Amino acid sequence: MKKNIVSIVFLMSSTFLCHANDFENSDTLQPKKPKVIVGASLTYIWGAENFNNKNIVTYNEWTWQFTAAVPIRRFRVGLKTYLTRSKYFLSEKNNFQFYGGFTQYNFTSRKKGRFYGEINYLKGNMCSCANNSSAISYGYYKQPGLNYLGYGIGLENKLYKNFYYDIAFLNHIILNKIVGKFNFTLYVFALKYHF
Repeated sequence: MKKNIVSIVFLMSSTFLCHANDFENSDTLQPKKPKVIVGASLTYIWGAENFNNKNIVTYNEWTWQFTAAVPIRRFRVGLKTYLTRSKYFLSEKNNFQFYGGFTQYNFTSRKKGRFYGEINYLKGNMCSCANNSSAISYGYYKQPGLNYLGYGIGLENKLYKNFYYDIAFLNHIILNKIVGKFNFTLYVFALKYHF
């Protein structure tokens, strides 16, 4: 898992550095502002452990994300939803839902893309927490009525005409008082369309 996170951070940093010259001239390249931006992504996360000298996948998770936003000056304000399906070794598959709002701040304003920070507030039913009654000491469990505060960074670049790709890394904190809770993280490779 650490190797995957390092690879994602390296990819984001490399893309950002490749466009550093574009960021310097951002004031002179004011793009035409879209009225609405919609996006979707499908993310896969897995974990493997060594049992009897065999590398066995002990965890896998699919997350589908849908977003819709409107630009307001250097901000984007919108709604998002996550649909997550996960399975831990020796446990059943679970489906989780998240929904809420987000705000993104553009650190740069370029014609072909942007580097941004995000804060979001979500409601959902996935508890990323320790479970002492299980053989596995951590996992995701259904618990309705949870609140999450998320934050992260991302990079969006133009692909073709009104199509853009988005690479982001988000961390979500459960705000409810729960013993043994831990953060829910998500990397995003999204395709967006600017109307």
